[in-house]
Amino acid sequence: RTGLLERLRTVCDPVVALSWDDPDVEADLRGEGVEVVRLPTSEMSPAVSSGIAELDACFARRLRSPSTSIDLSRRHTDRPLSIRLRRRLAWQRNVLSAMVPGAEERRRATLEQAITDGTNIEENLAFLRDRRIDAIFSVTPFVAQEFVVLHAAKRLGLPTCTSILSFDNITTRPPLPIRFDRYIVWNRFNADELRRGYPGLGNRHIAITGPAQ
Repeated sequence: RTGLLERLRTVCDPVVALSWDDPDVEADLRGEGVEVVRLPTSEMSPAVSSGIAELDACFARRLRSPSTSIDLSRRHTDRPLSIRLRRRLAWQRNVLSAMVPGAEERRRATLEQAITDGTNIEENLAFLRDRRIDAIFSVTPFVAQEFVVLHAAKRLGLPTCTSILSFDNITTRPPLPIRFDRYIVWNRFNADELRRGYPGLGNRHIAITGPAQ
């Protein structure tokens, strides 16, 4: 409804991959001549989930956002006290071990292997190949439904772009699953957060547009 899809159609033949079933949306899009497919469900082992949590601690330590302590204090508030304490202790352990030199590189390598062994990465690779996908534009990069397909795109060497959906997502969500080639953000504060959280990103990687949606 925003016209974003129409803009995309001026430069590509979009394939819209939905991670949920919605016959009305599918019929709407197909009525406009847009190809619609169902995204493979992300399957992840406990080792993958653990690897993501460990990298989250490394990312938060590097980002050093003033909102991190607020975010941690409100996490799992609907859970029993015993679960909240256990998860807080696990977080503290991950933060402390993240201080060891080379910890993040080792964790990233371990996670890559866990993705190979503990996800349906092969199904997602076939999904992208079979549909002859040339590039990926992710509008919800933090959600679990996109985790495996984004890693599949990375392994295929596809160009990738993401739009940060909400202005607080960079500081309140886990780190993005992959390094994208291009980031679309709301404002200069978000651009600064990306550069702080993901060393190596420069102005050529980031476009300030306001909310793309």
